[in-house]
Amino acid sequence: MKEDLLPYRRKIRQSLRKNNILFSRMLKELEVNIPHNFKHEVKPQKSAVLVIIFPVDEKELFTVLIERSSDGTPHSGQIALPGGQKEWRDISLQKTALRETSEELGIKNKIEILGKLSPLYIPVSNFFVQPFVGWTNKQPQININSAEIRNYFLVPLSVIKGIDKFMREKDIVARGELLRVNGFEYNNIFIWGATARILAEFSEHLNLIG
Repeated sequence: MKEDLLPYRRKIRQSLRKNNILFSRMLKELEVNIPHNFKHEVKPQKSAVLVIIFPVDEKELFTVLIERSSDGTPHSGQIALPGGQKEWRDISLQKTALRETSEELGIKNKIEILGKLSPLYIPVSNFFVQPFVGWTNKQPQININSAEIRNYFLVPLSVIKGIDKFMREKDIVARGELLRVNGFEYNNIFIWGATARILAEFSEHLNLIG
Protein backbone atom coordinates (compact mmCIF):
# COMPACT_ATOMS: atom_id res chain seq x y z
CA MET A 1 0.00 0.00 0.00
CA LYS A 2 1.31 3.43 -0.88
CA GLU A 3 2.68 5.41 2.05
CA ASP A 4 0.61 8.50 1.18
CA LEU A 5 -2.59 6.62 2.12
CA LEU A 6 -1.38 5.63 5.59
CA PRO A 7 -1.69 9.11 7.17
CA TYR A 8 -5.35 9.12 6.08
CA ARG A 9 -6.03 6.18 8.35
CA ARG A 10 -4.57 8.06 11.31
CA LYS A 11 -6.55 11.18 10.48
CA ILE A 12 -9.82 9.27 10.27
CA ARG A 13 -9.15 7.56 13.59
CA GLN A 14 -8.33 10.89 15.25
CA SER A 15 -11.46 12.53 13.86
CA LEU A 16 -13.69 9.68 15.03
CA ARG A 17 -12.26 9.90 18.54
CA LYS A 18 -12.13 13.68 18.94
CA ASN A 19 -14.98 15.18 16.93
CA ASN A 20 -18.57 15.05 18.08
CA ILE A 21 -20.27 15.71 14.76
CA LEU A 22 -23.30 17.99 14.94
CA PHE A 23 -26.19 16.97 12.70
CA SER A 24 -26.04 19.23 9.67
CA ARG A 25 -28.81 20.43 7.37
CA MET A 26 -28.12 17.41 5.18
CA LEU A 27 -28.59 14.99 8.09
CA LYS A 28 -31.88 16.67 8.97
CA GLU A 29 -33.11 16.30 5.39
CA LEU A 30 -32.26 12.60 5.46
CA GLU A 31 -34.70 11.87 8.27
CA VAL A 32 -37.55 9.63 7.15
CA ASN A 33 -41.09 10.35 8.29
CA ILE A 34 -42.22 6.90 9.40
CA PRO A 35 -46.02 6.27 9.30
CA HIS A 36 -47.70 5.92 12.69
CA ASN A 37 -48.34 2.20 12.22
CA PHE A 38 -44.58 1.53 12.50
CA LYS A 39 -44.68 0.78 16.23
CA HIS A 40 -43.20 -1.99 18.35
CA GLU A 41 -44.12 -3.29 21.79
CA VAL A 42 -40.75 -4.95 22.44
CA LYS A 43 -37.45 -3.24 23.12
CA PRO A 44 -35.12 -2.65 20.14
CA GLN A 45 -32.71 -5.34 19.02
CA LYS A 46 -29.02 -4.42 19.13
CA SER A 47 -27.16 -4.49 15.83
CA ALA A 48 -24.02 -3.12 14.20
CA VAL A 49 -22.80 -2.17 10.72
CA LEU A 50 -19.35 -1.50 9.30
CA VAL A 51 -17.95 1.19 7.01
CA ILE A 52 -14.89 -0.73 5.83
CA ILE A 53 -12.11 1.26 4.13
CA PHE A 54 -9.53 -0.26 1.79
CA PRO A 55 -7.28 0.75 -1.12
CA VAL A 56 -7.95 -0.29 -4.71
CA ASP A 57 -4.87 -0.62 -6.94
CA GLU A 58 -2.94 1.12 -4.14
CA LYS A 59 -4.21 4.46 -5.43
CA GLU A 60 -7.62 5.36 -4.01
CA LEU A 61 -9.61 4.41 -0.93
CA PHE A 62 -13.02 2.76 -1.23
CA THR A 63 -15.80 1.35 0.92
CA VAL A 64 -18.38 -1.31 0.09
CA LEU A 65 -22.18 -1.27 0.16
CA ILE A 66 -24.47 -4.26 -0.23
CA GLU A 67 -27.86 -4.88 -1.82
CA ARG A 68 -29.91 -7.09 0.45
CA SER A 69 -31.87 -10.01 -0.96
CA SER A 70 -35.61 -9.61 -1.49
CA ASP A 71 -36.80 -11.81 1.36
CA GLY A 72 -39.80 -9.92 2.72
CA THR A 73 -37.99 -8.50 5.76
CA PRO A 74 -38.22 -4.75 6.59
CA HIS A 75 -34.97 -3.95 4.74
CA SER A 76 -35.55 -6.35 1.87
CA GLY A 77 -33.84 -5.26 -1.36
CA GLN A 78 -32.34 -2.12 0.14
CA ILE A 79 -28.82 -0.74 -0.27
CA ALA A 80 -27.04 -1.01 3.07
CA LEU A 81 -23.77 -1.31 4.91
CA PRO A 82 -22.65 -4.83 5.85
CA GLY A 83 -23.83 -5.78 9.31
CA GLY A 84 -26.68 -7.24 11.28
CA GLN A 85 -28.16 -8.29 14.59
CA LYS A 86 -26.06 -8.99 17.67
CA GLU A 87 -25.96 -12.68 18.59
CA TRP A 88 -25.34 -14.30 21.97
CA ARG A 89 -21.81 -15.29 20.95
CA ASP A 90 -20.79 -11.68 20.19
CA ILE A 91 -18.95 -10.21 23.16
CA SER A 92 -19.50 -6.70 21.80
CA LEU A 93 -21.21 -4.82 18.99
CA GLN A 94 -17.80 -4.35 17.42
CA LYS A 95 -17.55 -8.14 17.16
CA THR A 96 -21.03 -8.18 15.65
CA ALA A 97 -19.99 -5.75 12.91
CA LEU A 98 -16.86 -7.78 12.08
CA ARG A 99 -18.66 -11.16 12.17
CA GLU A 100 -21.57 -10.00 10.00
CA THR A 101 -19.22 -8.40 7.46
CA SER A 102 -17.29 -11.67 7.21
CA GLU A 103 -20.44 -13.76 6.91
CA GLU A 104 -22.15 -11.54 4.32
CA LEU A 105 -19.16 -10.69 2.14
CA GLY A 106 -16.75 -13.53 2.88
CA ILE A 107 -13.99 -11.06 3.76
CA LYS A 108 -11.01 -12.72 5.41
CA ASN A 109 -8.78 -9.64 5.76
CA LYS A 110 -7.70 -8.47 9.19
CA ILE A 111 -9.78 -5.36 9.90
CA GLU A 112 -8.66 -2.63 12.28
CA ILE A 113 -11.51 -0.73 13.93
CA LEU A 114 -10.73 3.00 13.75
CA GLY A 115 -13.72 4.19 15.75
CA LYS A 116 -17.49 4.48 15.70
CA LEU A 117 -20.18 6.85 14.48
CA SER A 118 -23.39 7.96 16.17
CA PRO A 119 -25.80 5.13 17.04
CA LEU A 120 -29.32 5.39 15.67
CA TYR A 121 -32.70 3.74 15.98
CA ILE A 122 -34.52 2.29 12.95
CA PRO A 123 -38.28 2.15 13.66
CA VAL A 124 -39.14 -0.05 10.65
CA SER A 125 -37.13 -3.01 11.94
CA ASN A 126 -36.94 -1.99 15.62
CA PHE A 127 -33.14 -2.10 15.47
CA PHE A 128 -30.74 0.00 17.54
CA VAL A 129 -27.71 0.27 15.24
CA GLN A 130 -24.11 1.08 16.15
CA PRO A 131 -21.99 1.97 13.08
CA PHE A 132 -18.23 1.31 13.14
CA VAL A 133 -15.47 2.41 10.78
CA GLY A 134 -12.79 -0.15 9.92
CA TRP A 135 -9.60 -0.29 7.88
CA THR A 136 -7.80 -3.02 5.98
CA ASN A 137 -4.54 -2.49 4.11
CA LYS A 138 -5.43 -4.64 1.11
CA GLN A 139 -8.47 -4.77 -1.16
CA PRO A 140 -10.50 -7.74 0.11
CA GLN A 141 -11.65 -10.62 -2.03
CA ILE A 142 -15.43 -10.57 -1.80
CA ASN A 143 -17.59 -13.70 -1.98
CA ILE A 144 -21.16 -12.75 -1.17
CA ASN A 145 -23.52 -14.92 0.83
CA SER A 146 -26.25 -15.24 -1.79
CA ALA A 147 -28.83 -16.20 0.84
CA GLU A 148 -28.59 -12.70 2.33
CA ILE A 149 -26.92 -10.52 -0.31
CA ARG A 150 -27.89 -10.00 -3.94
CA ASN A 151 -25.03 -7.73 -4.96
CA TYR A 152 -22.30 -5.40 -3.69
CA PHE A 153 -20.90 -2.05 -4.82
CA LEU A 154 -17.51 -0.40 -4.33
CA VAL A 155 -17.81 3.34 -3.62
CA PRO A 156 -14.79 5.71 -3.57
CA LEU A 157 -14.30 7.76 -0.40
CA SER A 158 -14.03 10.79 -2.70
CA VAL A 159 -17.72 10.23 -3.51
CA ILE A 160 -18.63 9.83 0.17
CA LYS A 161 -16.76 13.05 0.95
CA GLY A 162 -18.85 14.98 -1.59
CA ILE A 163 -22.02 12.98 -1.07
CA ASP A 164 -24.24 16.08 -0.89
CA LYS A 165 -23.69 16.53 -4.65
CA PHE A 166 -25.57 13.28 -5.26
CA MET A 167 -28.55 14.10 -3.03
CA ARG A 168 -32.08 13.95 -4.46
CA GLU A 169 -35.68 13.01 -3.59
CA LYS A 170 -37.31 9.74 -4.55
CA ASP A 171 -40.58 7.90 -3.91
CA ILE A 172 -40.08 4.51 -2.27
CA VAL A 173 -42.44 1.89 -0.85
CA ALA A 174 -41.87 0.57 2.68
CA ARG A 175 -44.30 -2.02 4.10
CA GLY A 176 -46.92 -0.97 1.61
CA GLU A 177 -46.57 2.73 2.47
CA LEU A 178 -45.47 5.24 -0.17
CA LEU A 179 -42.76 7.52 1.20
CA ARG A 180 -40.97 10.43 -0.43
CA VAL A 181 -37.43 10.44 0.94
CA ASN A 182 -34.13 12.21 0.46
CA GLY A 183 -31.10 10.11 -0.35
CA PHE A 184 -28.05 9.75 -2.55
CA GLU A 185 -27.89 8.28 -6.02
CA TYR A 186 -24.57 7.00 -7.32
CA ASN A 187 -24.04 4.71 -10.31
CA ASN A 188 -27.74 3.80 -10.42
CA ILE A 189 -27.97 2.83 -6.74
CA PHE A 190 -30.15 4.84 -4.34
CA ILE A 191 -29.06 5.12 -0.71
CA TRP A 192 -31.58 6.42 1.82
CA GLY A 193 -32.70 6.04 5.43
CA ALA A 194 -30.26 4.90 8.09
CA THR A 195 -27.49 4.05 5.63
CA ALA A 196 -27.63 7.52 4.08
CA ARG A 197 -27.50 9.14 7.52
CA ILE A 198 -24.50 7.05 8.57
CA LEU A 199 -22.62 7.90 5.38
CA ALA A 200 -23.55 11.58 5.70
CA GLU A 201 -22.02 11.69 9.17
CA PHE A 202 -18.92 9.87 7.93
CA SER A 203 -18.73 12.42 5.09
CA GLU A 204 -18.49 15.18 7.68
CA HIS A 205 -15.50 13.45 9.27
CA LEU A 206 -13.82 13.14 5.88
CA ASN A 207 -14.36 16.82 5.18
CA LEU A 208 -13.00 17.79 8.61
CA ILE A 209 -9.69 16.03 7.95
CA GLY A 210 -9.36 17.49 4.44
